[in-house]
Amino acid sequence: MRNGPAIPQAPEGGVSLFECGQWIDDQYLVIERHRSAWWVLYAVYDRISEKVFLVKRPIDALIPNASATLRLINNAKAWIGLGDCDEVANAYLVKEFARIPYIFIEYIHGPSLADIFNDAPEKPLPEEQTVGLMKQLIKGMKFLHDAPLPDGNTGAIHGNLCPRNILTKAGSIKITDIGLMSALRQSVESATAELLRDAISYMAPEQREQPGRADKLTDIYSFGAIMYEAATGMPPLPGGKASDPLGDLMQIEPLPPKMRNRSCPRWLEETILKCIARRPENRFQSFAQIDVFLKEMIEAEETSKNRSEKREDRPPTSRVARIRGMAKRESRHLEHYYLGVEHLMLGLIAEEEDMVMNCFDRKVSAEQLRSEILAHLPKGEGPWYWEGVRKTPRYERIAEQARAIRREYGHDRMLPQHILLALLEEGSSVPVRILKNLKVDVKAAAQNLRRELARTRSAVFVYKTESPLSRFADKLPCTTALAPPIPFVDRTSELSRARELIQEDGKSLLVVGEPGVGKTAFLNALECLLSEAAASASRDFGGLHKLRVGALIAASEDGEQFDSNLLETIGGVIESHSVLVIEDLPVVLDVRGKVTPGRMADTLEEYVASKGLMLVATATPAGYVAGESACRTLIQCLEIINLPEAEGEQALEMLAASKEVLEKEHSVRIVDEALEATIRHSRAVSNRALPGKAFDLLEHACITARFGSYVHGMTESKPIITADQVAHALAETQNTARELPTER
Repeated sequence: MRNGPAIPQAPEGGVSLFECGQWIDDQYLVIERHRSAWWVLYAVYDRISEKVFLVKRPIDALIPNASATLRLINNAKAWIGLGDCDEVANAYLVKEFARIPYIFIEYIHGPSLADIFNDAPEKPLPEEQTVGLMKQLIKGMKFLHDAPLPDGNTGAIHGNLCPRNILTKAGSIKITDIGLMSALRQSVESATAELLRDAISYMAPEQREQPGRADKLTDIYSFGAIMYEAATGMPPLPGGKASDPLGDLMQIEPLPPKMRNRSCPRWLEETILKCIARRPENRFQSFAQIDVFLKEMIEAEETSKNRSEKREDRPPTSRVARIRGMAKRESRHLEHYYLGVEHLMLGLIAEEEDMVMNCFDRKVSAEQLRSEILAHLPKGEGPWYWEGVRKTPRYERIAEQARAIRREYGHDRMLPQHILLALLEEGSSVPVRILKNLKVDVKAAAQNLRRELARTRSAVFVYKTESPLSRFADKLPCTTALAPPIPFVDRTSELSRARELIQEDGKSLLVVGEPGVGKTAFLNALECLLSEAAASASRDFGGLHKLRVGALIAASEDGEQFDSNLLETIGGVIESHSVLVIEDLPVVLDVRGKVTPGRMADTLEEYVASKGLMLVATATPAGYVAGESACRTLIQCLEIINLPEAEGEQALEMLAASKEVLEKEHSVRIVDEALEATIRHSRAVSNRALPGKAFDLLEHACITARFGSYVHGMTESKPIITADQVAHALAETQNTARELPTER
């Protein structure tokens, strides 16, 4: 059974959106919040299971009526009921707050396939990585299309398969967002490139004509388009012209992959082109067909290669096969009727002595360990024979765990290290008890093995070489690198003081302000200012690096590993002359369970006070008061930068400055009276400060108006945002606020 979160119950009253630091039902602490084009995303920490979950909800405009909500909920429930597959992300539950579905999903620490493609634009993946990616995608999609559904039918349809919805973890993939966007698109009669965004280049022609259409053949087209980009470095179809990108895309035939990448194998090109055939009947009709075809093509290619090799040049028996053979010989020698973990360890010692002994830091000799194991294994009672291979249940469990470890590290074959690590982490077998009696630190040995496997990882694809800093922190972009840059209140004096405190006085900071005043925008502007000052003074400066709290918690099995990961990140910050950013510091320090209470605050205080860590944290005024009480010594190490709320006139100037950005982003026209109405009405929105709540309200009005035009097929002209539409957006926001849970 899946270890997911309990179902939350919503009390009455509250705020329009969950904020960082809010407890939902006294169980889920919101530790991060992000906004994409059509979704609001939360990372929440479940204090009962001590796990991090991703929670996502669509923006209000995407579900204009009860039928749209019901479709999304039904598709989410179908995803939840799929069962387990290594290549598919788990969904755990869906819960409505204020008529908006919130979906609890497995938190995956790793980049999306889109991030990997964007990191090396127009460069194909190496062939072996492309094939590995292809095999995993086929396995995951075959699982989806063959899965039984709650209504008795068979086959879950993804409907929006694209690189953004393929996440990666330890070199393996996780397909996510099963059926979500296709449910929402059914509210739309027509679509433009703005609505479909990242998915355009991966949508089948019939989907571009009918955005709500989704079936097994559209998923196969999307799969082929993704593989086209993996094999060539670019999607099969360009973005098109701004005037009518979808119309342009429908008239273009993709170039054969070999014309863009001469090293693309012919069989791979044939597979991709058949998947992205314009007419559905000309494509593969199932992922099972693709799987069979792929295996036949790869086998034919390997056979062709083998014909040119002499028999004596064939690779020797694998290391794992030799270990298993030796384990069987040990069992035969002892006249046992089974194959157990003890025999497996004897096989490891015989075939991989150096690796095994190095893992134990040479604290025990091979002969000593072998003798102790044999002393626990008396001879059997009769001749050794098997009808097949009889393995003990523990042997089977360890073998299965070794296979899981191999998949986790993306290796294409089983290694002796996988077997030894599985044996050590199982923790209760005779060999492990013997090792503990011999004063071997079994837990440390397992950790050393994991570090070794991480260094030699042969992943399906390679993203970036992870440094101690990049594992759990992201470099904040400068304001000029953001697109589109929504301007916030001018903070010249606060920015100047912050720069002086950091670069001239070597002080760490706590930036205090209500939600909406622009703390994140302040940090982006501070990144620009510090980088420019460091460059002009020829100083080393690695930039501001934001701690990914959800990833840090998710990657830590217990408090000891959390401390180790945090110290690794802090060391990377100091070594690279960077500044560590922790948003909503009091919220992070309030996490319990895996994190030892007070330990993180003590660590940060120690490194800020005496070990050279530069820290910039943020907090709300309420969070600052709570922090002074809970971790006073750490707060006293930080210089306070207060960001006051913008005045009405100042906020109106910022809205006017952002008008062009919002009009371009949402394809609308905003009249001047709408700006004044936004400032006037935003005073009724109590949960955020100006200018943030004014931006939120105006953007909500833009999205609602634009999406309404999609629903009614009116995409030729730009919607006009008036004062009335702003008032309507406010009414929707207030209705939502009355039905969400309160902050506790």
